[in-house]
Amino acid sequence: MIRKIEKKEIRNRIHARIRRKLRGTPERPRLAVFRSVAHIYAQVIDDNAGQTLVSASSVDKGAKTNGGNVAAAKLVRQVTPLYPPIAKTAHISGTVMLHAVIAKDGTIQELTYVSGPPLLMKNAMDAVHQWRYSPTLLNGEPVEVDTTISVVFTLGG
Repeated sequence: MIRKIEKKEIRNRIHARIRRKLRGTPERPRLAVFRSVAHIYAQVIDDNAGQTLVSASSVDKGAKTNGGNVAAAKLVRQVTPLYPPIAKTAHISGTVMLHAVIAKDGTIQELTYVSGPPLLMKNAMDAVHQWRYSPTLLNGEPVEVDTTISVVFTLGG
């Protein structure tokens, strides 16, 4: 009998696969963002020291900090990816996960493919390379940020 994999187990496998590829350092911390239906939570993490440098959420009255004042990056220019005609014809949809390094000036400095439908990868990467963020500030100084970007492709609608 084929064992049905639970959603939680699938989510944990994806999380583990992505975390094997991403590491935050003191010079370039990792940005982790979780969005629920009602709130958003963000952490700037140094994986080498095993510390959360800064955390904030929409639940808090003010940002909770553990080592400095942070002003998170805000997406100021988002280019929508083109849906590849071959993927439309083949009825391929899904989420492309990308690992990105946001430079001090808010541009995408590095971008690598993590997972998702291979036919959608190139268009997702081409669009994200054009995205621009306001710089992430830590104690008033701009810093590079490691993050994961999800690009969702859906058919119809």
